[in-house]
Amino acid sequence: MRSVPNLGPFDKESGHVNAIIDTPKGSRNKFKFDERLGLFRLGGTLPVGSVFPFDFGYIPSTQGGDGDPLDVLILMDEPAFTGQVSFWEPNRSLNRL
Repeated sequence: MRSVPNLGPFDKESGHVNAIIDTPKGSRNKFKFDERLGLFRLGGTLPVGSVFPFDFGYIPSTQGGDGDPLDVLILMDEPAFTGQVSFWEPNRSLNRL
């Protein structure tokens, strides 16, 4: 699945991981990329009083066991915005238990 044309999982020059933010920190809205439209659409909303505590997104041009791109959680002080491409040097891998 290629959500953003010509964007692979890694930056060729730096080797950093490309991450696309789909749900910003502090938002109640969960967004998903619509390949047909080439835009992000609203995929759901959290209950009142709940927000996403961190920026969530995915690594483009990857595919997990569920068929979707691999998820990424990004820890920053300030929220990103939906559709932002961020470049990260991974320093730790967490395994799901």
